[in-house]
Amino acid sequence: MAEDLYSREFLSALPQAQPHERSSLINLNTHRPRVLQQLNKWFEELYPNGDNNLTSKLRNFDPEIFLSAFYELLIHRYFHLKGWHAQRDLELNDGNPDFYVPEIDWIAEVATLGEAEAEEKIYSEMDELCTMIEKLDSTFWISIFDFEIVRPPISKRAVIDWIREKVRANSDKEEFELVYRNTRDQTFIRFHFHKKGLNVQANVAAKGMFSMDFEGLKNRIRDRLRRKTRKYDANILIFLCSGEGFWGVHEETLNEALYGDRVMVFNKQTHHIKEKRQPNGFFTKVVGGKPLNTRVAGVVLCDRTIVSVDDDVGLRMKLNHNPHAARRISSEVFADLAQFAVTAEDERGMSMGWLNGEAQAVSLA
Repeated sequence: MAEDLYSREFLSALPQAQPHERSSLINLNTHRPRVLQQLNKWFEELYPNGDNNLTSKLRNFDPEIFLSAFYELLIHRYFHLKGWHAQRDLELNDGNPDFYVPEIDWIAEVATLGEAEAEEKIYSEMDELCTMIEKLDSTFWISIFDFEIVRPPISKRAVIDWIREKVRANSDKEEFELVYRNTRDQTFIRFHFHKKGLNVQANVAAKGMFSMDFEGLKNRIRDRLRRKTRKYDANILIFLCSGEGFWGVHEETLNEALYGDRVMVFNKQTHHIKEKRQPNGFFTKVVGGKPLNTRVAGVVLCDRTIVSVDDDVGLRMKLNHNPHAARRISSEVFADLAQFAVTAEDERGMSMGWLNGEAQAVSLA
């Protein structure tokens, strides 16, 4: 019998999650331990003989490594619940695709939008800075609304000294907004200061959410999909899984990444508005008169969710079909999912629309 993925000894040796903890494994063990119990059970069912590579990744503190394996396990669990016997040992192009599903004769690849190493360093810098800000004694709430760090690490003590000086200089104001800039390490941080009310404990809250660049995320999505497409010379489905944290992938972001940038056309005479798409999406880009990525039948956007008070894990999934796929996948194969699919077609063109658009998250319990 294979060794437990998460034995009692292994879990008890894990540290507690710290403020702004970035390790997904440590966060789950501290805040949602039942999720790890579920993963342990599913791993035992799906891999009775063990899987050393997957085990190593699922025990890794690095969020990018952990999340890729985490979603592979969840997608495998989803296939299992559908009665499919997904295989991981198919040899193709001197490698092994994440899954081959014989019941539907499809290769499935899992692409995770985790944090790249450079982003991890930047967010770690911001986490440490926020922890230092929270320890300040001030009559102002302090929020961070936007930031850009080009060369981490930054001089966090210089930022704290700057904050103290600005608070002193603006103590008579109810609220104000200022930007910290450092040309040496190319740091930009936009702060908002708002006076606290009476009888509020004297500490600063680093509130606010940091915006994720829309264009940057689209480029990351397309890059992930291109890497998976180049990897194997075969028709594939790609499960695109978003990482943990505040940011999922907004539907419009994925639409533009797959089907092209949105363009609004206004008629000056009739005032009618028509929406068009630029032919620059992953599915719609044409090279030499032919669509470029015809081997990808579709992209399933996945986001893990908790579906019950008992911390049962589920997946929100939406399948976006490729209208130019060399081999299309029938909408009936994933009838349990919301799907953006071809709804009508003739020799002149085709139209697409949502099928089962009200589909709920799929429970994996």
